Amino acid sequence: AVGLQDLEAAYAEVVEIDQLMSLYREDSEVSRLNARAGEGLLPVSAPTAEVLRASVHYAKLSGSALDVTVQPLIDLWGFYNVSAAKIPSQDEIDIVLQRVGINRVTLDEVSGQVALASNTGLDFGGIAKGYAVDRAIKVLKARGVRAGLVNLGGNVGVFGQASIGRPWLIGIRHPRENRLIGQVSLMSGAVATSGDYDRYFEFEGKRYSHILDPRVGWPVEDIYSLTVVAPNATTAD
Repeated sequence: AVGLQDLEAAYAEVVEIDQLMSLYREDSEVSRLNARAGEGLLPVSAPTAEVLRASVHYAKLSGSALDVTVQPLIDLWGFYNVSAAKIPSQDEIDIVLQRVGINRVTLDEVSGQVALASNTGLDFGGIAKGYAVDRAIKVLKARGVRAGLVNLGGNVGVFGQASIGRPWLIGIRHPRENRLIGQVSLMSGAVATSGDYDRYFEFEGKRYSHILDPRVGWPVEDIYSLTVVAPNATTAD
C-alpha cells in the first residue's frame, strides 16, 4: 500500500527539481547560473549537473535538435510570456544564434562545476520534467512502493503492474480536439508528448509554437504533436 508519506516524499523531489531548474523562478539555480554566464566555473547541485550531463549526451545524439542553451532564442521570441510573443527578424535570430550551442557549456566532471560562455543561457524545459518524473519514481521504489504512475503534464512514467498482469494504458490526446487519438500500453518506462498546442501564438493564420529548432532559430513546422516511448522519462522527454 502507498502511504501519504510516500506521495509527499515523491512530490518533494518534484518541488526540488522545480526550485533548482525553473526559469520562472529568479532564485532557481539555473536562473542564477545564467545570470553569471561568462564568469568561469561555478558550483552546481548534483541534480543540475546530472541533467546537464544528460543534455550534452542528447544534444550529440540528436545533432543538436535538443539543445539546452536555447534560452536566448526562446527569450527573443517571447515564449516565456506568450501574450507578448512576436516574430523576430531574421537578423535578430542570426545574432542570437551565435549565443546558442552545447559547445558553449563546460561541465567539469572532476569538480562537478559548470561554466557558461558569455551571454549563453540554459533552459531545461525539454528535459527537466522527465528527470523529475524519474526522481519521483526512484523515491517511491526506494520506499517499497511496488507499482505506480507519475504524471507531470505530458510526461508520464510507470513502474510495476497497473493490476495483476495488466499494463498501464496511457492516452494520447488529439492536438486540436478534446479527445484521444490513441493509447500506449506499458509495463514499465515512460511516455512523453509535446505539441504545438502548449504555448503558441498565431499571426496571419499561421501558428508559431514554443518548440524551437535551435539549429535554425525558428519553431518546428508541420508537427502538431509527437509522442516518444522510452525506458525512462528523462530519455523520453
